[in-house]
Amino acid sequence: MKMKYKFVKEDVLNTGRPDFLVIVDKPYHLLSFMIEGDESIEEIEEMIENLQKVQNDEQEEYWFGNQTGFLGVAIMTDKNDPENWPKGVYVFDQFDENPITHKFRVDIEEVIKLLEDFKKFVEENS
Repeated sequence: MKMKYKFVKEDVLNTGRPDFLVIVDKPYHLLSFMIEGDESIEEIEEMIENLQKVQNDEQEEYWFGNQTGFLGVAIMTDKNDPENWPKGVYVFDQFDENPITHKFRVDIEEVIKLLEDFKKFVEENS
């Protein structure tokens, strides 16, 4: 299923300046919580670059998330791993009853596309 999302600009953190939020539709909605709202263009670009490195097998994994406990882990396929998880971004809720079980997997390309679109939105609305 293709991920659907939209972007919002509003002062939800009550800082007097706008926050840029990502709203992702179910079943991938937990990705929305992994963006804090105050990321700089450079921070978004860094996330994109690290995900691309995992996608291109230049880096084994990349962890990203927020302070509220939502975590994304991008991993490359390890054929020596007995579980042999497919390449992708695995999303975890660290405050869930079972925090070591991922909630879902999404293709790395889809997360990169989301972040590229988000970066463009932030650039155009800053």
